[in-house]
Amino acid sequence: MRIEQNYSLEKHNTFHLPVKTRWFMEYETEEELRRILHDEYFQECLSLHIGGGSNLLFINDYNGIIIHSRIKGISISAETDEYVSLRVGAAGQSTQMIVGATAESDKDILFLSSALYQRPTMKRVYYSGYVSVNTYDTRLPALKQPPLVRENRLYQADWLMRFYQFKVNEIVDDTYPDLDLEIDPKLSWALRHPEQFPVDINKADYEMILRIPGIGVKSAKLIIASRRYSKLGYYQLKKIGVVMKKAQYFITCSELPMRTVNEMTPQTVRSLLLPKSAKKKTDENQLSFVFND
Repeated sequence: MRIEQNYSLEKHNTFHLPVKTRWFMEYETEEELRRILHDEYFQECLSLHIGGGSNLLFINDYNGIIIHSRIKGISISAETDEYVSLRVGAAGQSTQMIVGATAESDKDILFLSSALYQRPTMKRVYYSGYVSVNTYDTRLPALKQPPLVRENRLYQADWLMRFYQFKVNEIVDDTYPDLDLEIDPKLSWALRHPEQFPVDINKADYEMILRIPGIGVKSAKLIIASRRYSKLGYYQLKKIGVVMKKAQYFITCSELPMRTVNEMTPQTVRSLLLPKSAKKKTDENQLSFVFND
């Protein structure tokens, strides 16, 4: 796996324009891709997954993460006017959805993704924000910028379905047909369901621990393993890798100084956890890395 900063995209776009990406990550195996996407910090960042780059056009520098696949053996297995299904290496099929070109809600998109994942050969659904290039063609919308934040939220919701045991109707439904652009989908679900919290980190099962904001798959497994030997407190959880800035409002354990979501209100917790970029309403192309305190 290769990771570079301020990387030139000249050889990765159709017209070889001299643009750069803030971060460039390249993988050759499924395991390397899994390590990239599983990272808690990656889930907070804007990203774009590319292959050969023969149909890409970058007008400006990309202020996010470009993930480049070097897995060989890509072929088209099915194609219609609405989608193309690809077979990638030996991993099975994948498909891509263009986001923002038509009026589908996030509910429409994620319910379709969930149905596709029921197929035994479907391994991955990718999401790409629609980029307006032909301003003279009125058949397509003329967006000022691609919906990159929405694209990122769809990837996060997809991850919840695939690895965090969420059902699609827990993430989006008729009441909440679109994902919250200011906070990640797992935090959004937790704030809508304060009755599920706080969770006793020393007693809860693995499935419930996975639903706590700030806790990833790796951290959840470490919590289950570590608490066999002693009770876990604030500092042990932080050492394990739990993002306590989020998790502290949704758990109980020894030495936890913060009030929980039920002692406060979901609205108060939301305001405390809003990224600074959201509070300042900055351009949604802005990339921010969130590190543990």
